[in-house]
Amino acid sequence: MPAGISYPSIDQDGHSITAPRLGRGGGYRVTSHNYCDPCSWWQGSTHDPLAATVDDGAQTSYTVAGVAAMIDLRHGRYVFEDNITAANTNPVTLVVMTDLVPSVFVNAVLIPQVNEDAAAGADRYTIDYENHKVTFAVARAPGDVVTASCRRAGDSKFYWRPGGAGSYPLDPTAKQRITLEDAECDMTEDVDQNRSILMQGCGSHTVATGGAVVPLESRLYKKFRDFHAVAREFYGPIPAGFGGVGGDPSPRWTFRWNYARSDMMYYDPGYLDQHGYPTEFTVNWLVLSIPGDIALPGTCVTFTLFGGTNRQDAA
Repeated sequence: MPAGISYPSIDQDGHSITAPRLGRGGGYRVTSHNYCDPCSWWQGSTHDPLAATVDDGAQTSYTVAGVAAMIDLRHGRYVFEDNITAANTNPVTLVVMTDLVPSVFVNAVLIPQVNEDAAAGADRYTIDYENHKVTFAVARAPGDVVTASCRRAGDSKFYWRPGGAGSYPLDPTAKQRITLEDAECDMTEDVDQNRSILMQGCGSHTVATGGAVVPLESRLYKKFRDFHAVAREFYGPIPAGFGGVGGDPSPRWTFRWNYARSDMMYYDPGYLDQHGYPTEFTVNWLVLSIPGDIALPGTCVTFTLFGGTNRQDAA
């Protein structure tokens, strides 16, 4: 401030003059899987090691035994899918997510994963993830035994949880808290919401819940009109085909929840009532799912949460 010049701290109506500032801490922007595509449901997936296959009779296509779709984190089904690695665990069970990228074996010999979608080479292959089928560009020898280790689509639950051991995408070494400030749902017009979407806030209290994390509040979005009714902003459409090859076959709309107040989530159960707030319940995670775990017909439904992160014990 230049010497000899003073600035008022209140305006002409007597209100304090304030300057907006951004919140402190790391940025939090995490997008769910696509509720129209079980091949993207990596969080609730189950491991299927060395599954047998059935030959089509021509030694080119081999259907991997089982009924559930295979998880695919290679072809753009999930936002920033390259950030998900074996070091990331299931956000609730903390089980290591092995075989996030399928492994294909011929006569118990691993075919290098770089051969998937390769342009040349006798061992190149492609995978039909929805129908769990491996197809080789060059026929295998009669009698070859093809097996595959992969992850199978399990439940439709996607968790938003503060950082801790094996977390994604936050610091896996430090317990954190999340300040949620904004959220949005992106949905293409071709989606038929013929089943509900369930949002659950799960939390804990050392006495009231015995320290266990339990559902505290639920909201069931039964129809398209429910999103429209509660979202604070609603805009679109982004045209079908926008972006050419990388676009969508159907126009896309966005429902936005620009929070009037921020919500907090903590890594440790019972954190708040153990830190001087005896009547406060601790929110530990949010989870979105489709009851019955049947994908919605259409191209895409995703949810993104925005906010900031700090260490859990921060003021």
